[in-house]
Amino acid sequence: MFKKLMDLAKIKDKQASTGILDGLFAAANFEGDDDPNDVNDNRALMRYEFFEILVRIAKLKYIGKGLMDNAVARALHRLFNENFLPILSERKLPVW
Repeated sequence: MFKKLMDLAKIKDKQASTGILDGLFAAANFEGDDDPNDVNDNRALMRYEFFEILVRIAKLKYIGKGLMDNAVARALHRLFNENFLPILSERKLPVW
């Protein structure tokens, strides 16, 4: 589902390749323990992990490329405006 959302939002580019996005997913989803009773599926993101990966993507796409200064909030705002609002307005979100 995450990859489909990234495709719809047109997140992928030279800096944000599939491999890089997979790495960001793994970093945001890392827990450090192997508790078999854990409710956090290793193939899914919790709400806070989803927000964390959006911040990581915003930093990668806009701050890491030198397009913006080190203001994470503005980078996140730009990510929402340029990548997510268009699919929200077109109602192209995947069915959860």
